[in-house]
Amino acid sequence: MSKRIYDHRPQWLTGVRHATQKSATHRTPPCRPSIAGAGMSWIIRPVTPIIRRVGWPVVDVVTERVFVVHQSWPVASLHHGLVDALVVAEREGRAVQLVTPATTHLTLPLWLALRGGPTPTWVVSSPDGTCRDGYSSAPLRWQDGAFEPYADTGPPPEASDERGTGGQLWILIEAVHERPTAVFGVGAEVVCRALTGQRPAGWGPAEPVSERWRTRDLTDFAIQRAPHPSVLVVVGERCAGLIEITPTEHAVAESTLLAIDDPGPTTMPPDRLRDLADTLAVQHPIGIFCAVVHRGQSGLSYPPGGIRLGRPRGLAAGPAARPDVSLTEALALPGAQPIGPPHRETVWYDLADGWDSVTAVADGLRADTPMLDAWRQGGRHGP
Repeated sequence: MSKRIYDHRPQWLTGVRHATQKSATHRTPPCRPSIAGAGMSWIIRPVTPIIRRVGWPVVDVVTERVFVVHQSWPVASLHHGLVDALVVAEREGRAVQLVTPATTHLTLPLWLALRGGPTPTWVVSSPDGTCRDGYSSAPLRWQDGAFEPYADTGPPPEASDERGTGGQLWILIEAVHERPTAVFGVGAEVVCRALTGQRPAGWGPAEPVSERWRTRDLTDFAIQRAPHPSVLVVVGERCAGLIEITPTEHAVAESTLLAIDDPGPTTMPPDRLRDLADTLAVQHPIGIFCAVVHRGQSGLSYPPGGIRLGRPRGLAAGPAARPDVSLTEALALPGAQPIGPPHRETVWYDLADGWDSVTAVADGLRADTPMLDAWRQGGRHGP
């Protein structure tokens, strides 16, 4: 999911460590975070003046370019205070940079929410004072009022077949709703029921989620927020993810990304994924459905650099993903099989060559697939 606007009524997380109240108009920005008791302290190096150090419960440092938030919890989540910081930063044209020690894991919703954009968003500090990008592992330094990379380690390698049977299955669903009676969250529910045996447990604009799972309630929430987009956390048995609902002039785009924690995702027959896409196409106006296996990953929180580029197992393309390509042309591409109802002709593609197959399908459909492109890049720009 690309960079987006978060918005909801402000709610502050109780117990978040408050930033210092002392004025620091001309003090230097944090550059070497270190653990100090329950919170974090900054070893100061003279580089660039801070605009102000705020008394905001979440944001510790503000410059012209970024909000710096530092947390040392074992697991950092997309809590309400951090969501509010993302809202304000977006409105003011700033980025949010979360600084954590190397021992901190991010929940999947937070891991997804911080991705994207030209500025690093997860800064991992070491006891020796060095910092690295939590997604790409590129070294970072404080420069011109923000943490910036000064070397490029490149994307992580594609997962190999020798990493074992454990791992996760990540599902991306892009849908376009043209009817005013659309119900959101159906894609997430269909996937969760098929892969975990249960529908999602709950949803909300932040973690921990506050609402029991009802697609009607989720839909009403998004409708009330229109024309503003809604980004919602979804959690369930062995699964978590985000749903982004974006109204446009003539339709509503819904993007869902779910991770299913599975002890053996690589043993799932490709036919089962195709059947899942077929079921989804009957109930949901999918544009793109893509399933990617991440081997060797377990648990729905992620350490720095903890996710390698996965291997795609299958992709479905509905009419919205191929407006300039006929069904006959779509079925002529390698690995193609027809699925879905007659009124929503969808094509399933077996991806025998991994990301090379994804590229070939996208080129053949003349489709704009920024999410899949970002996904393949790895690092902090994609899962």
